[in-house]
Amino acid sequence: MLAILIVGDEILRAQDQELNSFYITKQLHSIGQQVNEIRIVSDDVDMIAATLTQLCVHYEYVISTGGIGPTHDDVTMQGAAKAFRVRLVLNEQMEKLLCDHYPQSHWDSVRKMAMLPEGSSIVLNKPSHWPVIRKDNLFLLPGLPSLLREKMEVIKELLPSLPIRWQGALFLDVAEHHIAQKLMELQSTTMHVQIGSYPVTDNDKWTVRLTFVAIKEDEVQAVFTQACTLFKNYIVIKQIPTVLQ
Repeated sequence: MLAILIVGDEILRAQDQELNSFYITKQLHSIGQQVNEIRIVSDDVDMIAATLTQLCVHYEYVISTGGIGPTHDDVTMQGAAKAFRVRLVLNEQMEKLLCDHYPQSHWDSVRKMAMLPEGSSIVLNKPSHWPVIRKDNLFLLPGLPSLLREKMEVIKELLPSLPIRWQGALFLDVAEHHIAQKLMELQSTTMHVQIGSYPVTDNDKWTVRLTFVAIKEDEVQAVFTQACTLFKNYIVIKQIPTVLQ
């Protein structure tokens, strides 16, 4: 079980579009990890701390992005330290990485980024100057998409790979309320396949997308086949079960 925390006033104010959670989720799916919850909070120490306290207790892993830079509104580290009830301390390994990258004339502002929750560890993927910062089951990543994408390669190595999942999909030309009862009955016959129904409004050929997801290919195939029979009069496109990427 895994959760993502997005930190940033700029997201909540619609100043920047939030793209990181989609990329993180996509990358985690490639190693079989499923995201169970995504939250977005403002640049507020107490709010970050309260949210991380809840998530880190409830989930096996938590990934946070944003709020770890040198400016006054970068307060994720303070929030994480408060959540784990530890101090912010100077991490010597982080300090060296930053000293090697930033000029000494800017060290007063840069030094803030070397203050990490006590007990944190860092994992560096060359040639980047910024590491993955880990405190227990929490991974703290930068919010800048280009840096975050580098870090996800490290995250994928640190997290255990789980069994891959399979997905089939049907694109139908029908109103959802016409198939709701049959979908409910189909879902009730299996506990291992997750059936999703999603309305489509930007296509003139189909109006509903159905998905069928599970760990075992044969289970997905069985329910997918049943759905093909149930909704044969509405099918526009079939996507046979394949590995969920």
